[in-house]
Amino acid sequence: MDNHKQYLSDTEIIEVIKSYIAEKLYNYAVMIDGEWGSGKTYFVKEILIPKLKDWEKEKSNNQDDYKPKKIIYISLYGVKRVEDISKSIYMENYLDSDKKKKGYSFGSSAVSLGFDILKNKGINLDREAIKDLLSQFMSLESSILIFDDLERCNIPVNEVLGYINGFVEHQAMKVIIVANQKELLLGFDDNNIELKYMVVLNNNLQISSDAENSDKESLPGFIQKSNDNSTQNNCIFNESELKERAEKLFEHKTDYERMREKLIGISIYYQPDLYKTFKNIIENSNIDNELKKIIKEKTPDYIEIMNLLRHYNMRTFQFYLSKINFLYPEIKNLDKKSEGFLNYVVGYCFEICCRFKSGEIDYKWGKGLISYEHEQVTINSTYQKFSFRIKFVDDYVIYSHYNQSVISNIIKEYNRNYGKNVAESSQLLVDMDYGWFCYTQNKVEDSLNRINQYLQEDLYNKDDYHKIIHLFLKTDNIGIDPNFLETMKKHMLTNIKKSKNYYRFDEAYASIIDNKNIKMRFKDIIKTLQNTMDETINNNKENDIHYIISHNEDWAYKIYKLSQDKNSVYYAPYSVINIFEYVDIRFLVSKIIVSTSKNLFDLRRFFSEWKEVYHEYNHVCLLLKLYDILSRIDIDKLPDELRPDDLIIKMQLNYLINDLNHYVGIPFEKLESFQE
Repeated sequence: MDNHKQYLSDTEIIEVIKSYIAEKLYNYAVMIDGEWGSGKTYFVKEILIPKLKDWEKEKSNNQDDYKPKKIIYISLYGVKRVEDISKSIYMENYLDSDKKKKGYSFGSSAVSLGFDILKNKGINLDREAIKDLLSQFMSLESSILIFDDLERCNIPVNEVLGYINGFVEHQAMKVIIVANQKELLLGFDDNNIELKYMVVLNNNLQISSDAENSDKESLPGFIQKSNDNSTQNNCIFNESELKERAEKLFEHKTDYERMREKLIGISIYYQPDLYKTFKNIIENSNIDNELKKIIKEKTPDYIEIMNLLRHYNMRTFQFYLSKINFLYPEIKNLDKKSEGFLNYVVGYCFEICCRFKSGEIDYKWGKGLISYEHEQVTINSTYQKFSFRIKFVDDYVIYSHYNQSVISNIIKEYNRNYGKNVAESSQLLVDMDYGWFCYTQNKVEDSLNRINQYLQEDLYNKDDYHKIIHLFLKTDNIGIDPNFLETMKKHMLTNIKKSKNYYRFDEAYASIIDNKNIKMRFKDIIKTLQNTMDETINNNKENDIHYIISHNEDWAYKIYKLSQDKNSVYYAPYSVINIFEYVDIRFLVSKIIVSTSKNLFDLRRFFSEWKEVYHEYNHVCLLLKLYDILSRIDIDKLPDELRPDDLIIKMQLNYLINDLNHYVGIPFEKLESFQE
């Protein structure tokens, strides 16, 4: 919002317009100025005009000799000739009564076409003929003219304003002009900008800070220096300095500004009343009543998003309604029980629409299988309201592409991480962790029982297991029923055995435990969980990295694909397999040495993905260790059965070593993408 502008409410604007219509001291026009898409047209047609008609009717009822003024709305969008404006006024006046009630309506193109047809039939309506028609069918003095879309008119703006000025100055009519003045001024500011820059680049022009101190014989805003060839063109200006010099030098008023000052008596800066406008648009839409209710409830969130993005475009809201009106029933038909997910999508879709229309969304899904993320939406702005990013919504908003097949899995993932029970389970764990020692025994036991129920539903992340174990050990240590602890371990082991993702349980958490007995028992439980996790992964040979490398000719490709497949046990958004957790480095080196060129290439592709996890120090150290071993191997001195003779294999092996050297030898934030 521009701080120097004072924005009036809808009611205040209506009152200002009424005062203007009643004004008889001097003649001028009123301009309603607002950003593109801010809802100026909607306000004028749906709110202002009906209010003015009611006001005119009320005056007519209260005053016997008062004839209500007609309100004629004209859109200048795409109008190419002044004559077409007159034609539109004539047609709008002619259709103002009975024919409009029957549904007749004409845009400027249709009006022009109609008059051209008459002309082809020998009926020539030139400008004078149109004026005669206007005088026959309407009394100009008893009308209010509203001209919209001034900046979208194809006639030079000064010519249009001169034409409108005829109604104001010579006919004493009340005229309201609706425009995006920022766009109008931008066109004039950019006019001949290259020539302006060429002028101010001349070092012999000293641009003054005060136009009043300028030489009277020189142009406003600069002083002509003596012609000194030794200094000419030696001065270099940056972009902002160049623009500032141009603005000071060419600060004289444009023809448009002079015409505007002559014609416009009042400028009203319009910014929509978002609550009222949203309500009106929603009520007048044909979307499902249930969806309407949800959108109305989320209106404060929508306004917050628009305020933070400084994006007040009502067309964006209409665009959003068209998108969510399709998505909502599609999702509902797939899973009618997922109200939480439905509500989330309704809000998430609005933010994506705003970001897309304001140019703040950065689409980085790529061509992989990832269909959702628990990360922040990838945007240029720091503001972020929705943290669960959904690919099919982004695709439909941006590309109108819709993929129904992925939605069911996304709903399950959302419910598992953000559902009502998840929120309750997380809060319960926080409350117990910080205050169980202030509760009664009954409340503690009830809470432990509920935590076990949430564990049985697998609602806790593996990262929470350390905290849960510590909590149960502390309560067990003071004599709380040991069955709670045993039930906890049983649920954790069950969850680990059905886990599709590998997790390493860290014993470092034990360092914060003071009680030696609890610390020892904690380490024992963690060790049991880790052994179960390792066995779960290793028992599945299809997903056993060591087995894949040992028994597959295309082992590197299989590892690379596993890291990309969201159904793989190793998959996690924005991550890759930590291969060193599953295979010994020297074993890996032995396989690399005897690999095919294709395996070496695919292994290079796999390691190139590590740029997403370079912030993890241990990963870099393991890469460094692999590089250290490979770089010290002299290929030419290897035994015959190990020494590669193929030049392509040697090339790929050298490329791999260089890649590893590159990845571990430069700052993490400057890592570059893999080069084929």
